[in-house]
Amino acid sequence: MPEHQLTQMGSRIRMARLQQNLSMDEAAQGLCTVETLRRVEEGRGFATVDLLGKLALRLGVAADEWLSESETFPTLSPVPMDIGQAYFVRETYRHILDSIAVQEQDPTLPLDARRHLVLVKTEALLRLDFVKEALRELVEAIATAFGKKTPEDKLYLAKLHLRLGEVYERKAERVVAKHRPSRPGGESVTFFLPGSGSSPREEALVEGYLSYMRGYLLVDRLQHPEAHGLADQLADGLSRVADAMGGARSITARLLELAHDASARDPRLAFNYLTQAKALQRSLDRREMRDELSEALQEVRRKQANPEAVLRDVLRDVRKGPLGDDDRIRLINSFSNAAEHCFSQQRYEETGEHLKKARDLIGNGVLPIFITRTYYTTQAQYSLLCGEYETAVEHAMIAYEKAQEMNFPEEAVSALQLAADAYKKQGEAAKAVDVLRQAGDLLARGESAATKYIHE
Repeated sequence: MPEHQLTQMGSRIRMARLQQNLSMDEAAQGLCTVETLRRVEEGRGFATVDLLGKLALRLGVAADEWLSESETFPTLSPVPMDIGQAYFVRETYRHILDSIAVQEQDPTLPLDARRHLVLVKTEALLRLDFVKEALRELVEAIATAFGKKTPEDKLYLAKLHLRLGEVYERKAERVVAKHRPSRPGGESVTFFLPGSGSSPREEALVEGYLSYMRGYLLVDRLQHPEAHGLADQLADGLSRVADAMGGARSITARLLELAHDASARDPRLAFNYLTQAKALQRSLDRREMRDELSEALQEVRRKQANPEAVLRDVLRDVRKGPLGDDDRIRLINSFSNAAEHCFSQQRYEETGEHLKKARDLIGNGVLPIFITRTYYTTQAQYSLLCGEYETAVEHAMIAYEKAQEMNFPEEAVSALQLAADAYKKQGEAAKAVDVLRQAGDLLARGESAATKYIHE
């Protein structure tokens, strides 16, 4: 499956997990490792049919929401699937294999289409957990394409090697419970040298490493739109295997030492070591960035979920010294967020207290440009609730202007509807119609929005 399609399926799985408010640990428990689930969600690895079905059942969604055959395999007719049933997913892949078998017999099939069928076929075999069959298909395909020089040839070979690396990783996972590392403290960091594997697991990992490395060499400097993304996937495969063999970072450091030692006597060998180190570091850098982004997103979600806790943190910070302009702005917006949170929970007394504290701080020369729309929107809602209709209109219109400045039409419409509610409560239907016409213009609905609202 092309990278963007793997990513699409992984994104759907991740969205379903987040909608159920499950962590990766909770979603993966009893089904697979957290790392396997992470790879699937990030579009970097395959999920077997059974795993797809079990995940669908756990997350309460339809498996065919993740695997839309018409999207993934556009040349094949779709097969209906029931909710969360691995059986129907399996039957889909069997249908895919049957369809490919028919298409492969067509002597007029173009080379690009035939190559695409090989990639689809090996993916389907892997999804069905037919590892031996996938391995045989890949070895034959690589032998057929080996030695061809065009960018498309190299890209195709690299994709085959990527798939082959996945096959060997699968084989290593199968034997991990039966065969333990023969050397205490982990395997040698020279496992990439021929003949260094000392157990079935090590041998599978060595083959996986070599497959990823061969693919990486094909696309590392290839001038092709798909080459960069494919090189990232291959580098990630290398680092996964290296982690399984004792740690990608320590192996990278050892490769640099080996390159230094070999540079005088064998420059080609030194270059080989450096290329492997470069590929591993490429993945490590991306992984580190992903981890940093993930941590940052989790922190933001934590703050969004509990703005009152954030307000307490801000209050604790600003008490450590004199109140500067930046601290004042942080406090205003933190009070506003806490007020919005309380209002949504119908804790109106606390809403009013937070808004009053924010309003007092605004009165000390803080420019409106630094105040978020949250303050004005929440103030408009609270004023409307308290019967302070003029104040509600005033704040709703400021919220509207801010939303317009930031090009957020939906929020601008919501602010206008708040103003219209206030005008309507005052009995000023004409003004309510005017602001709703503005809202209608934003939504391209014109007069109908105003008319419908007034007649409600």
